[in-house]
Amino acid sequence: MATQQGHSILKLDGLKTADKLKQYIEKLAADLYNIKQTQDEEKKHLTALRDLIKSSLQLDQKEDSQSKQGGYSMHQLQGNKEYGSEKKGYLLKKSDGLRKVWQRRKCSVKGGILTISHATSNRQPVRLNLLTCQVKPSGEDKKCFDLISPPSCLYTHRWISVLTNSKEEALNTAFRGEQSAGEDGLEDLTKAIIEDVLRMPGNEVCCDCGAVDPKWLSTNLGILTCIECSGIHREMGVHVSRIQSMELDKLGTSELLLAKNVGNSSFNEILEGNLPCPLPKPTPSSDMTVRKEFINAKYVDHKFVRKTCTSAADKMSELHEAVRSRDLLALIQVYAEGVELMEPLPEAGQEPGETALHFSVRTADHTSLHLVDFLVQNSGNLDKQTDRGNTALHYCCLYEKPECLKLLLRGKPATDIGE
Repeated sequence: MATQQGHSILKLDGLKTADKLKQYIEKLAADLYNIKQTQDEEKKHLTALRDLIKSSLQLDQKEDSQSKQGGYSMHQLQGNKEYGSEKKGYLLKKSDGLRKVWQRRKCSVKGGILTISHATSNRQPVRLNLLTCQVKPSGEDKKCFDLISPPSCLYTHRWISVLTNSKEEALNTAFRGEQSAGEDGLEDLTKAIIEDVLRMPGNEVCCDCGAVDPKWLSTNLGILTCIECSGIHREMGVHVSRIQSMELDKLGTSELLLAKNVGNSSFNEILEGNLPCPLPKPTPSSDMTVRKEFINAKYVDHKFVRKTCTSAADKMSELHEAVRSRDLLALIQVYAEGVELMEPLPEAGQEPGETALHFSVRTADHTSLHLVDFLVQNSGNLDKQTDRGNTALHYCCLYEKPECLKLLLRGKPATDIGE
């Protein structure tokens, strides 16, 4: 009897405790809900602020995109090539203190590094990696220029050209896969390119659903997606889209080559140029079934492409012109319209039976590597031979194109085909 009473008392105590816990849990749930609401409002405010800031940079981005034809320059300013990319001399540098006085300093530029000596010889000179800096004329004094990050003011237009040329030279050297002259130059360059890619028009949202802050890169298409859409890209296979993380994977300059020259906005103008109304495009809140249906229609079936060619012959002619004029977006256009990238071009090249890949390798320089990269990653068969038996790999050797060779070897072509 006593045991039963004890059990009853324990049960009652347990019920009372549960009731008290229930009150705390309900209060905690309400508090968490309020916190989430506050966080959502703050996130919305910060997103709007970020978009406002990014919109103010659109002009810079447009200028940057217009300069792509001249090489892989990450900045707007172009230096006078007559001044070269190396220089030694004296500059007046504005001090960092409260008085902001001008101080004469010995400076030198070489290999993408600006070295600034101190007034006293016992102090180590400052070394600035130009890959992470911006050089532009000062808005306050035409005789000065600003070197941004870290900030300082120096003068003379010749120095501006030399600094800009040295930075561009280091950038092109890294894209060619050569060793950087500066310490940690390649790592700094990769970070700088990633930041530049993230700032490109349209790259602030997922290419497929519009989710903010996408961090998954399709290396063969040059676009950014969110993590949900990236999973569907992986399911389609690497012959359609090759996905890597901008944060988790260790990307090299070659993986960023297309991303630096395409971007979500330009890509969608082609692949979504004929979207029906109302738009079938998914939103960030869409489920995976809706996303998958749209993404497969967009990338596999090319269902929403804006058509510009009326026949297969037109497509091959446009393919030849895109490679000849080094127009990457025109190349993506004919690719999206279903052109056979490895078919022989209609106009006879150096050898009968040249494909677009042969042609792009033969005529390549540092301003057209992105075309070679797109063809390597999206052509499928890299071993197509000309009538004389030469593959694109043979062309790399025949025409001494080591940069193209590096891009081609990433696609794993056959290396045992004789001429």
